[in-house]
Amino acid sequence: APFPCVPCPNNAPLQIHPNSFKTLKNLKTLRLHSNSLTHIPSEWFQNLTQLGLLDLSSNFLAKEITCTSFPSLLPNLEELDLSFNYELQVYPTSLNLSRSFRHLKSLKVLRIRGYVFQELKQEDIQPLAKLNKLELIDLGTNFIKIAHLSILRNLKNFKIINLSDNKISMPSQGETLLSNHRESHYSSPMSQGAQYHNGEVKDMHYFLYDEYARSCKYKDKELWISSPFNNECSSFGKTLDISRNNIFFLHSRFLDLDELSCLNLSGNAMSQSLNGSEFVQLKNLQYLDFSDNRLDLMFSSAFQELSSLVVLDISRNSHYFVAEG
Repeated sequence: APFPCVPCPNNAPLQIHPNSFKTLKNLKTLRLHSNSLTHIPSEWFQNLTQLGLLDLSSNFLAKEITCTSFPSLLPNLEELDLSFNYELQVYPTSLNLSRSFRHLKSLKVLRIRGYVFQELKQEDIQPLAKLNKLELIDLGTNFIKIAHLSILRNLKNFKIINLSDNKISMPSQGETLLSNHRESHYSSPMSQGAQYHNGEVKDMHYFLYDEYARSCKYKDKELWISSPFNNECSSFGKTLDISRNNIFFLHSRFLDLDELSCLNLSGNAMSQSLNGSEFVQLKNLQYLDFSDNRLDLMFSSAFQELSSLVVLDISRNSHYFVAEG
C-alpha cells in the first residue's frame, strides 16, 4: 500500500468528542470512514437534521450495526454506507440489523458490502421493509451462502438489489432458497463498491485509493477484476444482480419475483442445458445478462418462456463450442 495504515495503540479508535458536530446544523455530508471506529455515539447527530449522506465504511462497526440507535436521529438521511465493517476471523450467521434502521424514512441508498455473514434472512431486512424511498440495497462481497430471495418482495419500492460477488448457489430439490456448504473461516474480502446517483450506478473503489482523503492514484495499482455494474440492464426497471456467485443450476422455483425487469446472472460458470422452464416466474423480465457462463444449447426451447424479453446477453459463452471434438 502506498500509505500503510499504522494502528493506534491497542487498536484504539480515533477519539472524536461527542460534541464535535453539535454546531454544524446545516451539514449535509459527513464522511467518517477508515477511522477504526467501534461505536457511533448518538450525540454526534443531535443537531444534524439536514444530514443527507453518511459514510461509515471501513471501520470496526460489526457489532455496533446490530444494536446502534443513531438512525433514529437522522430523518432526512438519503444515503448510508456501512461497507467493510467486518469483524476479523468472525463469520456471523446473519446480518441482524438494529431495529433503529426503520427510522430512516428518507433513505434511498443503503450499502453494506463486506459485512460478511452466512445467510440473508427475513428478519435481516425487516427494519428496511417500510422504508418507502429505499431504491438501492448493496449487499455485494459478503460471502453470503444462503439467500431467501423471495423475501425481497417485502421491499416494495426497490430499484436495484445487488448481491453480486457472494457465494450463493442453487438450492437442493424441495427448498426455496439459495444455499451452499458450511464454512467457518475466510480470507479478508477486498473488492469494489458501487456508487448510485439519479438511478445510475457508477464504480466506487474502497481499497485501491482513498478517493475522499489523499486522492492518491498510485501508479502501480493493485490488480483486481473490473466488473462494472450493468447500467444498460438496470435502465429497464427493477433489477436484481446476482452475478459472480456459485449458481451452477437453475429451476423454475429459482426466483419468484415477477416484477423484475433486469436480472444479471453473469459470471456464474453456469453449464446447464436450459429447456425453457427455468424462468417461468419472470413474466416481466426485459433484460437477461447471461454473459460469462457456459451455456449448452442442447434445447432449441432455451429462454422461450421469457415472452417480454428485449435484450438477451449471452456474450462469452463459448466454453462448450470450442471444446475439443
